[in-house]
Amino acid sequence: MKKLLLGLFICGSLVSYSQDIEQKISLRGSGKIQLVPNKAEIQFTVLTENKNLDKATKENTKVMNKVKENLEDLGIKNSNVKTINYNVEKIKEGEKKDQDIYYVRNSFNIELENLKSLGKVISTLEKAGVNEVGGIEFTSTEINEKSKEAMVLAYKDAYNKAQAVAQAAGYKTIMPVDISYDYMPVRGLGMVSFAESNSSNNIYVPNKLDVEVGVRTVFVVNEQK
Repeated sequence: MKKLLLGLFICGSLVSYSQDIEQKISLRGSGKIQLVPNKAEIQFTVLTENKNLDKATKENTKVMNKVKENLEDLGIKNSNVKTINYNVEKIKEGEKKDQDIYYVRNSFNIELENLKSLGKVISTLEKAGVNEVGGIEFTSTEINEKSKEAMVLAYKDAYNKAQAVAQAAGYKTIMPVDISYDYMPVRGLGMVSFAESNSSNNIYVPNKLDVEVGVRTVFVVNEQK
């Protein structure tokens, strides 16, 4: 009899302990907002080469000064043109020292606030002697505000999923105990190619940008039906 009573006491303790454990649901949600791009960032490079480093550097500076001058004529301030990389490389072309060639690579970024002037800017870069355009990144001044809207949508998505799961499992209510966000505004990437002389540049401009947000949530469920 003592053994039986002891066994019942242990079983009862286990049931009581399991009832005190919080039941949790962990789910992910997502939200997406679309917006129209209203600004762009253009990366370009001026590359010059010469057997004489001083001449290669001066030629590079000459081209860059021409670029800034022409951009100012389009209403683009010098403060919107920023250096992102400067590199000097010596390539050995032969066994003799005077056969070495110096390559001066100067990379810049232009912040363009008027997309209507995009075509003129690209043409100006080409005419001024720019060798490479690394790409055009389209973005918007509304990204931060729209990201907040996407965050709300992501949380509602996670909450609705958790509520459906909880009700299916026999619980009445849920309460969030942990919320963490991760988002990456998807910025449109434009493409540009410098065609042969007297040919127009090919530029792709996206109509819309997607701002996507993900949320990881943990809910406590209680009040079983």
